[in-house]
Amino acid sequence: MSPVLLLHISAASVGLLTGAVALVARKGETAHRAAGRAFSLAMLTMTAAAAWLSVTVPGQGGNLPGAVFTFYLVATAWATMRRPPMTVGRWDKAALAVPTLAAGVMIFFTFMAVTDPASQPMNAPPLPAYFIMTTLICLVAGLDLKVVMAGGVAGRARLTRHLWRMCVGFFVATGSFFLGKQAHMPAMVRGSPLLVLLAVAPLLAMAFWLARVGMNKRAVAA
Repeated sequence: MSPVLLLHISAASVGLLTGAVALVARKGETAHRAAGRAFSLAMLTMTAAAAWLSVTVPGQGGNLPGAVFTFYLVATAWATMRRPPMTVGRWDKAALAVPTLAAGVMIFFTFMAVTDPASQPMNAPPLPAYFIMTTLICLVAGLDLKVVMAGGVAGRARLTRHLWRMCVGFFVATGSFFLGKQAHMPAMVRGSPLLVLLAVAPLLAMAFWLARVGMNKRAVAA
């Protein structure tokens, strides 16, 4: 096992544990903040290692857009709460190139998967995954352009931006592990509904917390 792969697996393990704590902890309190910082660092490390592996290991190039995009989601989610409301820095403007380029790459990959399935590597994701990822990346690019043009984000929109990006980034980790690595799990749990539930848990939690934020009047002034 290469050191980068070991780093990737270790960071993913930390991310799964700290992400779970951050999801259930009361938002804004010490446990949530500590778990959130650890989760962010772990996810950034994991995706950076995944990006490196995708360009150095034969047959893994298709993972590069997803790794870069997940890194971007977590980084911008973290920066959203670190930056004062209604402010946009040079980093925000420059970072907008990431989802824009990623969208272009995914559109090309999706086009190739539809028109020339034989060209896809053995470990290529299923076709619906291409459409889902491409749609999500294009959506993020549009939302980020809107924020840059508006000069920032504040209040409930700021909390929402932080929340859904962290949860979607976490879903990439849970989905990759509980659904994508079933071949490495005991036969008795493969295909289990429990694995599906664990995989989509970040999305379910996201829906719950987005509803809480929507009903919280204090979030408007956050």
